[in-house]
Amino acid sequence: MRTSSENPDWLMPWYFNFSTERGFGAHQYSMPGRPMSHGCVRMLDVDARWLFKWGKGWTRSEDGQAILEHGTPLLIVGKYDFGSPRPWLQPVWWSQGITLSAPEMASLR
Repeated sequence: MRTSSENPDWLMPWYFNFSTERGFGAHQYSMPGRPMSHGCVRMLDVDARWLFKWGKGWTRSEDGQAILEHGTPLLIVGKYDFGSPRPWLQPVWWSQGITLSAPEMASLR
């Protein structure tokens, strides 16, 4: 559980940090049906829980100033088309995966 740095009333279960400097992470939170974040990735509880348990966070020095070991990389792809129907409301969308381009795949190596 993490408390938001934007608003102390925002509690974020299953928080998986991917940018300490900017305070961004993936976590469970309400899904309002449109982009509505300060940079985090909102997820359903089941997905946020899976990512939190599967991913490995980074290891920092005792003073917190240096990253000693990098954790699991998190790749976020795509963009939101405000004019299209909300894909997560379409059951077929859930059954489809994504295909990464060659440059995207190369960046993971």
